[in-house]
Amino acid sequence: MTSMDVKSSLLYYLADESYTVDYIAGFLNKEGFTVQVFYNDTEFLKQLSIKLPDCVVLDGSLANGNSLFICRLLKQQKEWRYLAILYLAQSDQSNELVQAFEAGADDGISRPLHPQELVARLRAILRRQKSQNIQIGQFILHPESLSIQIGDSKIYFSWREYKILELLVLHAGEVFSRNVICQQVWKEKTPITNRIIDVHIVNIRKKLGKYRSLLRTIRDKGYMIMACDG
Repeated sequence: MTSMDVKSSLLYYLADESYTVDYIAGFLNKEGFTVQVFYNDTEFLKQLSIKLPDCVVLDGSLANGNSLFICRLLKQQKEWRYLAILYLAQSDQSNELVQAFEAGADDGISRPLHPQELVARLRAILRRQKSQNIQIGQFILHPESLSIQIGDSKIYFSWREYKILELLVLHAGEVFSRNVICQQVWKEKTPITNRIIDVHIVNIRKKLGKYRSLLRTIRDKGYMIMACDG
């Protein structure tokens, strides 16, 4: 993967404030990544609920052991569990990196950091993610980031929205009733009303924008995605 391949890759970098953060973020930007830095875990989690990155760079510098806590939290939440995490340990003289892997980190590096190694590991993570993507006609499903690419547009969804759309895309041309969508996506004993499913469909259509017409309502039957060639 060349630097050209990662220009559209969005990284969230969560760290304590220090001069090295600007250096690392600047280096990654020069290598073609788009880096958004967070010094506050509350703001970081808030942004995750708005848009998911391609990878999280989690610095072990957060106070009170919050770095490992955040790592575990991300992997425990179904909306975020597929996020790739690269953990930056404070030192190679402790078991911090082992703890990070136990908490769910996908990869990790101990300080002192070697920038080129950091870039190589990030590119390896992104390559693995790319190999997990699924192309159906003109749709490319990105399960790790809860997004779908159509043409040049990459659209992000909530976990429920993505699972509904994934179900419809994987079976393009088939009609799914609300009951079947509920059974396949919610899989819970708590009753889900038709209205809840309809609200999710409305939200999906809004996010699809100019592609909203691909999501069809079949009267008295349910919903379907139009089968289209790539």
